[in-house]
Amino acid sequence: MTLAISPSIVREAQSAQTTCVGNMARSITNKTDELIMSTLKAHTELTEIEIAEVIHRVGKHYYSDGTEVWLFDGVPLIRFWPLQYEDIESKTGWSMKATRSYQLLI
Repeated sequence: MTLAISPSIVREAQSAQTTCVGNMARSITNKTDELIMSTLKAHTELTEIEIAEVIHRVGKHYYSDGTEVWLFDGVPLIRFWPLQYEDIESKTGWSMKATRSYQLLI
């Protein structure tokens, strides 16, 4: 027995998947940015406006184990580990959860 799937259904599914992944990536990026900003404000006593003026002093180092360390003026601020993904099954279907561990270094 063969199930025929119309191309429009495939395109809709691909579009929904792309939207879901894009939303997840935006959410992770926003949360990462918020954490870096709040860490900078807490440990440098700079305001958001001042941070925007000195953002070029923020750097990032990547390591072979997949971690990355964010720095300010060469001083390590935060270490991030690679994203972890988890598929979650429910009565209504599947969803994906992404988490990212971090460690404040200052």
